[in-house]
Amino acid sequence: MRSKGVLAAVIVLALLVVFVVRERRRDVEEGVLEPSEVIFPWGTYRVQEYEFTLRSDPGGEVHFKRGSDGWEVVSGSEAADATFAPDVLSAWSRIRFVESVDENPTDDDLERYGLAEPIVSVLARLSAEDDEPGGEAQLELGLPSPLKPAFYARINGFPRVVLVSADAADLIQGAGREVFGLESLFSESRK
Repeated sequence: MRSKGVLAAVIVLALLVVFVVRERRRDVEEGVLEPSEVIFPWGTYRVQEYEFTLRSDPGGEVHFKRGSDGWEVVSGSEAADATFAPDVLSAWSRIRFVESVDENPTDDDLERYGLAEPIVSVLARLSAEDDEPGGEAQLELGLPSPLKPAFYARINGFPRVVLVSADAADLIQGAGREVFGLESLFSESRK
């Protein structure tokens, strides 16, 4: 009788180990972040081009590319100003992870978080550097959280919905608006 209890305990322990290993592997593959970790940890000099979409009224969509004389508009809104292209990347690099909210959101959940059609979408192409490969980085920003000073977001195309720091407001209402020739809602505080 005692050996059956030990055997059952060993089986339960083995199942727990398999579960933990599987979850950890998934977290590594999906790029799980720790609280206060920046979500765009690459130097902005590694960004060779990026697409930026601001869904507001008015707003726009633009594709920037780094040229020999700095940033230039490749396509998109005629009102887009390439001189503000570095400001968007700078604003993105200040945004920090707060916490995970929803692992597998449904379409209704995405609508509730403002991520069915994100307010801001940024997709950057990174150049390879030393031992780090090139690739892409992506951010989709939704609505502000009603309970914390944070915004709902999805990072790098993963389905998980997370909260990111209130610094995301600068990407929506500051640098993001300036790119399209709109007055920043923070322009008074920047003077």
